Amino acid sequence: MKTWAHTPRRRRCEVLDDIHARTGRFSHEWVRAAHKGLDPDSPLVGAEWMSGPMTLLQATAALSATLSALEQGAVRSTASNSLRG
Repeated sequence: MKTWAHTPRRRRCEVLDDIHARTGRFSHEWVRAAHKGLDPDSPLVGAEWMSGPMTLLQATAALSATLSALEQGAVRSTASNSLRG
């Protein structure tokens, strides 16, 4: 089994971008399933958005952007190779 630490940065970006796209595609269904009987027009449904798909969308976008910057050499990695396993 291949671990995330051994996955090339470019592939990690692809995985994160795929998760981001799928989350966006299915976010309405996620919130609908999570709002547990709330009126769909209730402002409380916003909490489901913020604690669910919005959080994942922001995280995957930020992680992908960071890995992409590392891949392009725009940011220097401080992780030592000994941490890779």
